Amino acid sequence: GLRMLREVLRRGGDPEGVAEVDVQPLVEGIEGYLRDVAFDRSRGLFHTGGKVVGKTLQPNPEFATDVQTWAVGVLGAAQIDRWFGTGTARKLWTHTKARSGYTADGKLLGVGYGDQPNAVLSGEWTFGAILMCRELLAAGPPDDPELLSD
Repeated sequence: GLRMLREVLRRGGDPEGVAEVDVQPLVEGIEGYLRDVAFDRSRGLFHTGGKVVGKTLQPNPEFATDVQTWAVGVLGAAQIDRWFGTGTARKLWTHTKARSGYTADGKLLGVGYGDQPNAVLSGEWTFGAILMCRELLAAGPPDDPELLSD
């Protein structure tokens, strides 16, 4: 997002010189946090925030669908798998679908907010799930029957 903003400013004229700010350290800081702090390797899921006590993050134990779907949607399945091991992005989808999927007659219709399968269907969070599945298909294989049916 920061790289895109810089490019838009450069192309659209930038009288304030904002586009010349070096965003790379900001991007590296955000990615470092997502890679080194936000992902719970023991559960194979991204933390749903938390609070800092002293200098230690105390993660929120709750599961939130959008945290998983947007992580893959924004970072990409390939990056998630490079950081955390092959198949991690796919496992995030499997967990997410099982924990918040909304189904009828055996078909996945969308997702809800968290650990309440079939309780709520959220259009907004389903869009994130669609983006996640597209990223998974782009990372391959592109003809995955389970993802295509999801």
